[in-house]
Amino acid sequence: MCAPFTPASVRERPGLRRRFDRSPVPSDVMSEREDRRTYKVVINHEEQYSIWPATRENPTGWNDTAKIGTLGDCKAYINEVWTDMRPRSLREEMDRP
Repeated sequence: MCAPFTPASVRERPGLRRRFDRSPVPSDVMSEREDRRTYKVVINHEEQYSIWPATRENPTGWNDTAKIGTLGDCKAYINEVWTDMRPRSLREEMDRP
């Protein structure tokens, strides 16, 4: 009996470990505490937030907020200000009489 086909991109390779979703992740991925990069919080027209590396240009349709800092700082800021996960257009539609 033959083994089931597994694409090369999914097979175990040296130096890789698996995440819960079973996709391979390099074993040298740094933890959030080791990450010394600077991030920024960006917002789109629907008032949805995202975290983006501070050194990179914003994706199309996203604008800077005032928050720049560590990944943890940015996550804390988003948790504080993004209290309603609904997009702005949906909030406005639901608030109409």
